[in-house]
Amino acid sequence: MKACIALLGLSLVIPLGGCTQVLKTPDQVSAQQQSLTGSWSLQQANKLGTLPTESVTLILRNAATGDNSKLSVSGHAGVNHFVGNAIIDLTQQRMQIRQIASTRQAGPEPLMQFEKDYLNQLEAVVTYKLMDDRLELNTLHGDTLDFSRQPK
Repeated sequence: MKACIALLGLSLVIPLGGCTQVLKTPDQVSAQQQSLTGSWSLQQANKLGTLPTESVTLILRNAATGDNSKLSVSGHAGVNHFVGNAIIDLTQQRMQIRQIASTRQAGPEPLMQFEKDYLNQLEAVVTYKLMDDRLELNTLHGDTLDFSRQPK
């Protein structure tokens, strides 16, 4: 009988152990958004090949609307500068970058192809991970963009 009660108790605990969602207070959500904002430098991208010698950056800023779920996005893609918007879900660590527009300066073909692929990957981002001074963006296709925070 004691063994049955112990097994019943164990079966009630095991499903709870698989739960990964962490509820956050408004202060924690606000702090996480502040941690996302700033200038980030691309360090590695698993499908983009060799990074250009020019700095490839991503700048995230609070949107002028004051909405915690929106960020403005800008940066340098190797040759051209770009701007766009991001919608974020801080509790689920989801991000969608959209409406990217860029300048139209020409450059060497390999660099232009890198830039096109980089911007396409930014628009395919679905989740992010923030780890101290490192930001990892993951795309719908399973690609990863790794950034490090640039000094202020």
